[in-house]
Amino acid sequence: MSRVLPYIPNRSLRQEILNFQQKEKESIGAARDRFSILKRSSPDLSIPNHMLLQNFWLGLSKESTLQLDIAAGGSFTHKTTVEGEAHLDRILENTPPLESLRVEPKPKHEEVSSADAKP
Repeated sequence: MSRVLPYIPNRSLRQEILNFQQKEKESIGAARDRFSILKRSSPDLSIPNHMLLQNFWLGLSKESTLQLDIAAGGSFTHKTTVEGEAHLDRILENTPPLESLRVEPKPKHEEVSSADAKP
C-alpha cells in the first residue's frame, strides 16, 4: 500500500522558514517582522505554530535569545506557544516596521560656488 505524501506548498519558502536566521545587527522585532512576512507568504505551510515559534527562536543570535528570556521573565522556551507569541507581539509593537529599516541613499547635492552660479 503506497502512502500519499502531503502537498508541500513552496519548498524554497518552507526551507527559508525552517532555516530562519536573524541577520547581523537586526533587532528581535525586525527579525520577528521578517519571519511573519515569510509565514504570511503561504497560508498553508503544514508546520504547527509551536514548531514555527521554535524555529524562529533557534534562528536568533545568542544575545537576542538572552534578551528574549529576560523579557519573558524566564526561559522563553518554557512558555506556551500563546505566551511566546504574546511576548514577541509586544516586542514587535515597539519596533519600527521592517520597511522603515531599509535605508534609502540620500541624493547627492553638488556644491555650486557663487562664482559658478548663474543669475
